[in-house]
This record gives sequence, C-alpha cells and structure tokens, in this order.
Amino acid sequence: METILEVAGWIAWAITGYFALTFAYGVRNSESLMPATVLSAMLLVALAVSPFFGLFDPIHLVWLTPVTILFGTVFLAIPLVGLLLSGCSRAFYALMRIGKK
Repeated sequence: METILEVAGWIAWAITGYFALTFAYGVRNSESLMPATVLSAMLLVALAVSPFFGLFDPIHLVWLTPVTILFGTVFLAIPLVGLLLSGCSRAFYALMRIGKK
C-alpha cells in the first residue's frame, strides 16, 4: 500500500510540474496577463519544487495543486495578503520575462 501511495505521489508531482511549466511558459510568452495568473504560476512553481526540499510528501500534491490554483485567484482580493503577494508576483513576472522585450 505504501508503494502505491508513493507512486501516486510522484504521478501527482509530474502533473503539478506540467501545470507549473505551462503556467510559467504562459507568463513568459504572453503580453497581457491578469495578476492572478502570474500569482498562480508563481505558487505552482513553488509547489512543484517543494517536495525536493522535504517539506511534505508528494501525495499531498493531489489536493494542494487545485487549492493553489484556487487561492491564486482569490489571494489578491485580500488587502494585506494581496499587497504582499502582488510584490512577489511582480518579481516572478520580471524573472520570467528576462531576455524578452
């Protein structure tokens, strides 16, 4: 049973990694973006690399990935949290756009 959960966790990580790459690719190549899209991309990239730092087991990505996409659209509406995360998402946007005009 433990092996099945471990394999399911890494499959969930592969799906999360795919979402993170496609969102980051969209941020890099799109000219007009909503701030929530940039924030969702930033959170997905952070979520995709976090199992490698041992923060949690990859099976948790099954529920964390949809929650991250949902919260990425909602967090900007919360006054203090939105202010902090909008600065981080602007830095992520600038990082993703390096080399683009």
